[in-house]
Amino acid sequence: MTKFQYSQEQLKEICGQVLDISKQKDGVTHADAAISEDITLSLSVRQNNIENLEHAQNQGIGVTIYNGHKVGHASSADFSLNAIHNMVEAAYNIAKYTNEDPYSGLPEPEDLATEFFDCDLYHPWSIETDKAIEISKEMEEELYKNKLITNSEGCGFGSDSGHFVMANTLGFMHGYQYTKHSLWASAIAGKDDGMQSDGWSSDKRCYLMLDNHLDIAKIAANRAAQKLNAQKLTTRQCPVIFESTIARKILSGMLSALGGRSQYQKNTFLLDSIGQKILPDFLSLYENPFVPNGLSSTPFDDDGAKVYQRYVVKDGIIQDYFLSAYSARKLGRKNTGHAGGNHNLYLQADKSIKDFDSKVLPNLAALLKTMGTGLLVTETMGQGFNITTGDYSKGASGFWVENGVIAYPVEEITIAGNLKNMLQNIVAISLDTYEASLNTGSILFENMSIAGI
Repeated sequence: MTKFQYSQEQLKEICGQVLDISKQKDGVTHADAAISEDITLSLSVRQNNIENLEHAQNQGIGVTIYNGHKVGHASSADFSLNAIHNMVEAAYNIAKYTNEDPYSGLPEPEDLATEFFDCDLYHPWSIETDKAIEISKEMEEELYKNKLITNSEGCGFGSDSGHFVMANTLGFMHGYQYTKHSLWASAIAGKDDGMQSDGWSSDKRCYLMLDNHLDIAKIAANRAAQKLNAQKLTTRQCPVIFESTIARKILSGMLSALGGRSQYQKNTFLLDSIGQKILPDFLSLYENPFVPNGLSSTPFDDDGAKVYQRYVVKDGIIQDYFLSAYSARKLGRKNTGHAGGNHNLYLQADKSIKDFDSKVLPNLAALLKTMGTGLLVTETMGQGFNITTGDYSKGASGFWVENGVIAYPVEEITIAGNLKNMLQNIVAISLDTYEASLNTGSILFENMSIAGI
């Protein structure tokens, strides 16, 4: 792939120019700047033809100006000195006309990051476009080796390399290089009214850590084929397992409810919930921003503030929220370093608890045996989550399980419950974690309402 046009030192120099020009404006109390450059190669193939191919090199710079508690922001794709002057002038003029916001501003000086852990996030993939196309076509060929696969929704490749620098008038200036690589495959099984689709993917910072591309295609094909001849369920209540890839979405509802914005706007079912029980005693949610090669690793947040290893939930009890400088001020709490999002979360079990083996299982198969009879959910559809009340209702498909073994696929059902009750009534989890920014195994919930025929 093409090399960066600018070095980290050059990006720092340009950021410094932005801040110097900003400070010369009358009434400007503070400013921050961010500059970035990235190179992307992405493609997809379908039916042995290239459906999409993009090779892009982008750059951008932005400035935020604080005129007291008035804020203005502007950005540009041009790094020239004249463009920088115009950008700063635009942000300055915007700040003149915005309303005062007493909670706006840079992080407190003591909250700014001063130590910068190397999270080992930069592993460029010097791959030729022809080779990337070859890999994608090989994945699609592999799909069709499963005789139940009748069509392809595409297979693809992505590789992104970038670097950035952030700086502000409190003296913070730092940045780093990063990469993210991905492979994906999506298959269609069956014909006519009996068609089913599914897919699989792998995303890593280092391309050497990606799953084998042929294995990705095999998994995608098998998942689609296993859904053939799906049946409908009658309305009932039963235990439900959310496969690890779907369980993450359940936990993300809890994270949104613990976000600073939700807390200060008071539109969350977990309002003022620090010290409250949200998970069973044997479960904790741990955050670690410093995981080497982690998909959400970083030595500082999007404001330049410190980030921390911490328990968000410890032994089932909520410990803290996800706060930026702004939301921390609004709530009168400490900045937790979450401008821009969360950092590598892990649902963990306390290994010292009694009867540990019945609550934490080695894999999904063992979790199915623990459930006995119930529903395994492998896909959900729709936006049916109310963050204010915690009510949860989504379309779903998956498999009906009897005596701990998958009996048949099911579709066109709706699962419903209240997220707070669901989380408090987790029966067990498995260790089949699908690596992502939020990491969890499959989760067994005690009971949910199933709407069917």
